[in-house]
Amino acid sequence: MAEEEISHPAQFWDGKPPTTITLRLVLEKSLTQAQLLEYDSLDEQEALERIRSLKSLHLQWLGLSEISGLEAFDAAEVLYLQANRLSRIENLEWLPRLQFLALQCNRIAVVENLTCLTSLEFLDLSRNAIVELDERELPK
Repeated sequence: MAEEEISHPAQFWDGKPPTTITLRLVLEKSLTQAQLLEYDSLDEQEALERIRSLKSLHLQWLGLSEISGLEAFDAAEVLYLQANRLSRIENLEWLPRLQFLALQCNRIAVVENLTCLTSLEFLDLSRNAIVELDERELPK
């Protein structure tokens, strides 16, 4: 029996348990190995300051089914979430400085909850299943 062909990256995650965004996951995917080792040696206050200063978050190709747990990263300007299994755009109000948002190759059907991203300059929603696009949901 031949394996079923994957025609969309989000299909890769079918049948697998979803991944949840955790502080550690964000750090492991967004920092270099050397930065992560340095982070592990910091005291709690220094670690929190380092977390709050991260500008780029790399959460692509992880099998995420929801956007959550990003409250500590309010300085983030770049967020990579492509090739997951996200069906909703949500919980981005914690990222007021976000300028770049990559959401391509997910399962998003409705463009919503983006008005809070007043600094957004780049949004990629390609290769989703968009059925509803209300321009009022886009940042001004």
